[in-house]
Amino acid sequence: MSKIIKTTKRIASIILCIIMATMLFACTADKTNNNSQISDTGEKQSLSLKEQADYEMRHIDNPKVLATVNGHEITQVDMDSFNIDGRKHTIDELVKYYIIYDYGVKNGWKMDERVVDSNKKIEDGMRNDSELTDEYCQSEYGISLEEVIEISMRRCNQAAMDVTFNKIVTDEVLSGECPKKHPELASAYKKYCKSENKFKAMEKMNDAYYEMIAEDYDVVIY
Repeated sequence: MSKIIKTTKRIASIILCIIMATMLFACTADKTNNNSQISDTGEKQSLSLKEQADYEMRHIDNPKVLATVNGHEITQVDMDSFNIDGRKHTIDELVKYYIIYDYGVKNGWKMDERVVDSNKKIEDGMRNDSELTDEYCQSEYGISLEEVIEISMRRCNQAAMDVTFNKIVTDEVLSGECPKKHPELASAYKKYCKSENKFKAMEKMNDAYYEMIAEDYDVVIY
């Protein structure tokens, strides 16, 4: 039995390492002066911070509302901010990131210090860039540099909170605290315990936790 527990914890540790590495790459790779983005033709493009901001702010004048979560609007600007990494994201993904971040903030979840430090460096880089100035932002986007930074950093902060969410789920599942703390997840937890594929089972537990959290949010997708 102890061997099974050790193996499960080792698998969970690997999962968290993969999540952390993926999140750090996603939040830092596209906020450097030599970012590589995949264009519509499949070619890599090197973008400066100013060029990245141009991409993220391209719909700032009249952003299409993609969804609302408890009245908060998720717009095309948010989608552009996520898509700067070269991947195609869905509205459901953006809704999930928003809900987890909002829930985490309200419940005092602490983000990993390494991620917080990384995000701070990104902010400082944008704030001190020679091209992405407040004057440029006011002229091109009609908003201040600080507002551009706030919009641009939402994704990294939401992704960081998502890592915290995954860690909390993993810790509660492995410790056996899950069904005690969340009786509504007892059935999902039993399925996890019986599953031979712990990677897949942990993904399903994450989904179950998210569905539980999302029940308190009014989501409308347009």
